[in-house]
Parts: sequence; C-alpha cells; structure tokens
Amino acid sequence: MAPSTSHPTGRGRAAGTQIRSEDFTRFERARILGARALQISLGAPLLVETPPTLIDPVEIAELEFGAGVIPITVRRTPTDE
Repeated sequence: MAPSTSHPTGRGRAAGTQIRSEDFTRFERARILGARALQISLGAPLLVETPPTLIDPVEIAELEFGAGVIPITVRRTPTDE
C-alpha cells in the first residue's frame, strides 16, 4: 500500500503545504502565540512593522500570526478514525 499524501487531519491537504491561520485549533493557536510572545519579550526581532505605541508582546504576536509570518510549525499525529 502506498503512503497517503493527505494531511493527517483528513482535510485532504498534500504533505508539505502551509496551514492557514483559520485551520489551527484553538490549542495550537494559543501555543504558537504564547511561544512567539515569549520570544518577542526576550528580544527576538519583530517580523512585521508595528506602531511605536504597540509594546505588548502578545498583541505583537497576534499581529504576526494574522499576517502569517510566524516561523513556527505544527506537527500533527494521525488519529484513529
């Protein structure tokens, strides 16, 4: 049997394709935003232009997440369906 190229979530996405921000679960979204906010608070470079008045790392992480530029990947394990 040949290996399947569909996405582990069963949504039919080919392997190696990008997941849109709408396709993350709320838990994945929280984990990504929290990790990125921590990176920003520790001095990581910002990936989007921000207004000078915006200093909250969580809000900056949300801005980057909305722009789709956060370089964090999510690996999902296949579930028994």
